[in-house]
Amino acid sequence: MRSLSSSRMKPGILSTEAIAERTNNKAEAASQIGAEASGVKKSEADKSGQYTLGYIPALDGLRAISILLVMSAHEIGPVTSAIGHQYNGWIGVDVFFVISGFLITSILLKESEKKGGTVDSGRFDLGKFYLRRWLRLCPVYYLYLSVVAGWYMLGGDHHLKPFIFAGLYLTNLDIAYGWGLIPMKPFFTHLWSLGLEEQFYLVWPACLKMLKKHATTFVALTIAAVWSWRFYLVGHGGEWFRIFNGFDTKIDVLMAGVLVALLLSKESIRSTCGKFLGNPIAQIVLSVVTIQTFQWLAPPFGVSVNDQIYFWSVKMPVTTLLISLVLISIVTGARGPVARVLSNPVPVFVGRLSYSLYLWHQLVHIIYCSFNWDFFSKHAKTAELYQYCIIFAVAAFSYFLIERPFLKLKSRFN
Repeated sequence: MRSLSSSRMKPGILSTEAIAERTNNKAEAASQIGAEASGVKKSEADKSGQYTLGYIPALDGLRAISILLVMSAHEIGPVTSAIGHQYNGWIGVDVFFVISGFLITSILLKESEKKGGTVDSGRFDLGKFYLRRWLRLCPVYYLYLSVVAGWYMLGGDHHLKPFIFAGLYLTNLDIAYGWGLIPMKPFFTHLWSLGLEEQFYLVWPACLKMLKKHATTFVALTIAAVWSWRFYLVGHGGEWFRIFNGFDTKIDVLMAGVLVALLLSKESIRSTCGKFLGNPIAQIVLSVVTIQTFQWLAPPFGVSVNDQIYFWSVKMPVTTLLISLVLISIVTGARGPVARVLSNPVPVFVGRLSYSLYLWHQLVHIIYCSFNWDFFSKHAKTAELYQYCIIFAVAAFSYFLIERPFLKLKSRFN
């Protein structure tokens, strides 16, 4: 799962209130903070809704939808669980993947352009990119693992080996290949998406730097190869957990976001997409169809081989395509109705918390139920509300006191 929160924070960010004081407009203030977070001036990031490689507030809003879907799938309470079952909330991770592929590639293209080359010149600094990624993702991730280790030790389990392997971002590979290095418990299982994203961050920027103008062709061929490989594996007895967690079988979703970034960096394609996909009607229709497609998916586990083939060969590619089209529609039609809703300060703020929300929500749920099981079993809806309040409080603490201080250090590696 990317960076499940804004990835371009700079030092010297003004508070929302301070900016609002200057602009007398809180919605504009929220957008200004995001623009400064990405190192792009607001005038550059929001020119009458035009597409930019800079900060796009609606993508934080889209991340908010994604994280709420994911949490709804994790059985925190009856109300949100019903939504998670209805709309297959686990698909929220794939939405994150598409966004991550798009944003990471956009950042690298923007850096190449700022250094005097074309967007596809590969002039970005690979070492500094990795340092910025480490500052963005790792501090709070290792804090989370430390807290989980402490919880295990309180229960009498002093084995640290699982935390070492989880700390190396191997959770997805451990699940996919059945190595048995990391216990399959809720504290760990959701880390699979972070493992896959970290592997993507290690591989893709280096490929982009080497490929330059051939990157688009490479990405399209990679997506096609993954689809074919997945079809082969399922047809030859590959289990759903192998397909769902494997780097080689899920990387196409991230690469779909990469492909969107590469295509939209070309002015002619961007103009055409804005005309046909960025208009208000297309934006609404694509969003509604995509949500309905989430209902159509159904989980991939516990079904026959033929159903697995249908799921991975038809359902998932169609869903990934629709998510990508929604992304294109939002970034090329920033003044469209869906983009405007997603750019509201509330979803934007939730989107900024998304990485911390993803990390901490299961831990909060388990600890809460451990101490309040009787109340949870008798008053599930009330307990659900309490849990979400605690989850958001913990995520806000994590974001403001852990994530943001490290994010401010990123400017040293631009």
